[in-house]
Amino acid sequence: MAQNLQDCDFKMTPFGQGFQALSQPSKELHRLILDERFIHGGNPVLRWMFENVKLETDAAGNIKPSKKKSREKIDGVIGAIMALDGLRREDAEIVGGLVTYNSHTGEWLRNGEPIVEKKTKKNWL
Repeated sequence: MAQNLQDCDFKMTPFGQGFQALSQPSKELHRLILDERFIHGGNPVLRWMFENVKLETDAAGNIKPSKKKSREKIDGVIGAIMALDGLRREDAEIVGGLVTYNSHTGEWLRNGEPIVEKKTKKNWL
């Protein structure tokens, strides 16, 4: 999927799944939740995923969500952590708007308008 997104001129940034990559944004997300500043619109699936999360801590006090220790899916939590990390990067390009993918037409849309030219007829998502 990453290669196909790059082919459509999306900038891709590698993101590790270890303590080094996940600790700081995990702590930031935790702070936002405690300060009641993390808004997810009452999404029941994301709420369920947050209820499933179990954390791992290393000797240096770093934290990360553990897929092994968590009882069910936590992918939405990991996605939120990765999004927070992306926002704090110096090279982050924040353009705003709701971005969606139309699997019927193969187009990426921002606020309902096409944002990239369709590169292939293959549905790769």
